[in-house]
Amino acid sequence: MWGTSDGAIPYRRFWAEYVLMGTHLARQRLQVAAAVTLATGGEELESARAETRALAQPAFTGG
Repeated sequence: MWGTSDGAIPYRRFWAEYVLMGTHLARQRLQVAAAVTLATGGEELESARAETRALAQPAFTGG
């Protein structure tokens, strides 16, 4: 299936797909949050947008 000896998805490919799907969903949430913020404003919604922005644009740092 995946060209590996056991037919399972390769580890690196899995995490790349996982991060890609997460960022896609987070960006959709950001668009909705931006529309709500424009419509209603408020500190609470801006905080939620900042959290979602962190998910949409992950910062990978080595440790």
